[in-house]
Amino acid sequence: MGTEILQDAEVATLCDQCASAAGIDLRRLLTTADDDELRLTQNAQPALTFVGIALTLLLRRRGVEPSAAAGHSVGEYAALAAAGSVSAPQVIKAVVERGKAMAILATMVGAVTLSRVVNDPDLAQALLDAAAEQVRDAAAA
Repeated sequence: MGTEILQDAEVATLCDQCASAAGIDLRRLLTTADDDELRLTQNAQPALTFVGIALTLLLRRRGVEPSAAAGHSVGEYAALAAAGSVSAPQVIKAVVERGKAMAILATMVGAVTLSRVVNDPDLAQALLDAAAEQVRDAAAA
């Protein structure tokens, strides 16, 4: 996904700064992660966001300066960095936490759906409570 883009020294340095701030191996996600690993939202979100940030950096170097920045869903985070509202490392750190929370919630929603299918409202409530606790813990970390 990002092997070629990381050949640029400035992009590679920015990748390392983002990875350090977010506590992930972003370079590995961009270069050697397999498709199954990148399908996980907690991995896909920071990888996609960084590629958007890196492309903005490369376009700026070529004299292409955006007059506005917008994005949809996780793309909004790359837009924040493009606009200069939030630094790239801060954006990647936020996206990593967003991805973790979404992964937890997706797992729990599936479990709650299954508990509804087997008609066990107590199990559904227990799963929702566990999901809420995991999201609170992730947010506090």
